[in-house]
Amino acid sequence: ELPLTILNSERKLTLKIKIDQSEFWYFEPIEMDINILSSSKLSTVLPDKVDPGYEEFSIYITKPDGTIFKYKPPRIFCQNSASIKISSQKPFSRDISIFGQSGGYTFREPGIYKIQCFFKYGKEGKILASNVEEIYIKDPMLNNNKFINFQKIFTNQQVGRFLYHRSGFFDQVILNELEEFYERNSKSVPGINVLYAMSRFHMHINKKLTVRMNEKIYSQVHKALNSGKLSKQREKNLLTISQKYF
Repeated sequence: ELPLTILNSERKLTLKIKIDQSEFWYFEPIEMDINILSSSKLSTVLPDKVDPGYEEFSIYITKPDGTIFKYKPPRIFCQNSASIKISSQKPFSRDISIFGQSGGYTFREPGIYKIQCFFKYGKEGKILASNVEEIYIKDPMLNNNKFINFQKIFTNQQVGRFLYHRSGFFDQVILNELEEFYERNSKSVPGINVLYAMSRFHMHINKKLTVRMNEKIYSQVHKALNSGKLSKQREKNLLTISQKYF
């Protein structure tokens, strides 16, 4: 059931979501860009809880049969006292992996899904309601080589964890398989999404970079940036990495 108090929403703030791929198979690594925009030059202070792991931020998804469910984040966060400041000159943006949730894949059945986000903030319980994004989950194609190859790598449990979290400890075999997948699919959105995840992952695990790793990550980051297939938010993330380490 969707929140019912959205009439309390602050008019000067706008919550926008976007998923670049309009259709994909349920196991593909898909991310959602989230933006909070302000029409005021004055800063608005919001809690730093724009994440489904906090109670204040929720994602509701309408399935092809019309039923609605609330996205279940694999990680639940404790209270966070930090805040973010938003103005017309300084919008807030981030990306969230959305293909997986607690208990498995988010989009289990083929068909059209509708996605909408809500962000509750302030003592008065104001709620920002986002636009509605519509995606299409493609039918399995059991006789299609592309489907078979994609399914083989993306349904591997370790690969799924890697692409969702982009941090942690993973067997080198998994990393090699992902690199090989990118090399075979470097012109496709799934290939670029894998490259993006690998770039983010390597930055997490390499606080002190060796020359060899530095060159490798530099190459990955710039291949992704030059692909033309990243959302503005993911471009921003990689540019930040590039400026920080190179």
